[in-house]
Amino acid sequence: MTRRVALAGVAAVCLTALVVAAIAYLLVAHGVRTYEDRLLVTLASRPRLLLTPHASSTELAQITAPGGALKRQTAALAKLGKLPPLHPGFAEVTLEHRPLRVFTRRLVRRRALLSVAVSDVAARDDLAALRRGVVIAMLAGALLASLILVTITRRALSPLRRTAQVADRIVSTGDLAARVPQAGGDDEIASLTSSLNRMLTHLEAADATLRRLVADASHELRSPVTTLRGNLELLRDARLQGADREAALQDAQAEAERLGGLVEDLLTLARVDTVVASERVVLDELVGDVLSGSRVRMADVPAGLAGAQVSGDAVALRTLVRNLVENAERYGGGAEVRLAGDGGWLELSVADHGPGVPEADRERIFGRFTRGAETTNLPGSGLGLAIVAATAAAHGGSCAVTETPGGGATFTVRLPRAG
Repeated sequence: MTRRVALAGVAAVCLTALVVAAIAYLLVAHGVRTYEDRLLVTLASRPRLLLTPHASSTELAQITAPGGALKRQTAALAKLGKLPPLHPGFAEVTLEHRPLRVFTRRLVRRRALLSVAVSDVAARDDLAALRRGVVIAMLAGALLASLILVTITRRALSPLRRTAQVADRIVSTGDLAARVPQAGGDDEIASLTSSLNRMLTHLEAADATLRRLVADASHELRSPVTTLRGNLELLRDARLQGADREAALQDAQAEAERLGGLVEDLLTLARVDTVVASERVVLDELVGDVLSGSRVRMADVPAGLAGAQVSGDAVALRTLVRNLVENAERYGGGAEVRLAGDGGWLELSVADHGPGVPEADRERIFGRFTRGAETTNLPGSGLGLAIVAATAAAHGGSCAVTETPGGGATFTVRLPRAG
């Protein structure tokens, strides 16, 4: 990449130098030509002085009749020969291998043509020297530019090389704790290294969470699987009859249902990470649909909140509400659902009058496979509140638990209001 950047820079420098040199050369050539033409016009304006015996020995001029016959000529031009018949105006002529710039005008009184010339050799030599100098300067500039650009590019791209080395080390060792050395300044490369380090931090946290989830899931799955295996071994025994066989079947069925619920909760938790808030959901209608058919009712919706919407995934939000209500019914014996909010947020609260949640556990209880001390003997996977917290976070909101007046726990989910 360094070589490509350097070559591109050198090409840009050469192209710029070529354009500048071409413009400069054209300007100089035009200036030289303009000076020669002005000199010729000045000389042609005074023919008497030009063709007198006192004229300069270097001046080139002649007078010809309209038919082309030579009438007078300066000594300097006579050494080179006669100028061919020319029309009035400027022309290029070569005499004795010497290029001349010629200006011809009519002499009305003498009924003749006056041609004045200057040698073009010096101007052409100067322009040739200028061209050689431009080429040499351009080559030297390209070489110097290539050296400077390679040095600057190597230094500028060194953070990218270090980033590639860190990425290779992470791939080969799996060490997500590695970080890219932070580049100084506030340019794009510094922003890139900061973004990569934030991404690595996120990946490290996600990897740690995944490892904990796998460990916790393995621990939680071990118990129902062990119970199922034991019941199946009992059922294979032909001597097991009657009530004992029925009890083993019921126990196996209960463990299978527990295992199925645990797997379903794990899948739901995994799908939360892919939730896209892509549709408008009327929150009070969604809560009413979830509560339909149950004994739980929602309190009257405050004025101004009826029909209030959130941007989200309707399926995920239904699961959130259902988990909160089932949690309240399972551990608190009942639930009271209320909707509140303001212009920017909507708050859904589900209150119960159960044992409540100790203040020390109010943050921990939203973790995966986490259950309160008062609920360890009750059925459940310990993933319901984790799903609630993850769903709220995926929708840009939050969740918290407080104490219900009179005893119990109130779970409140806060979601940004759409529109």
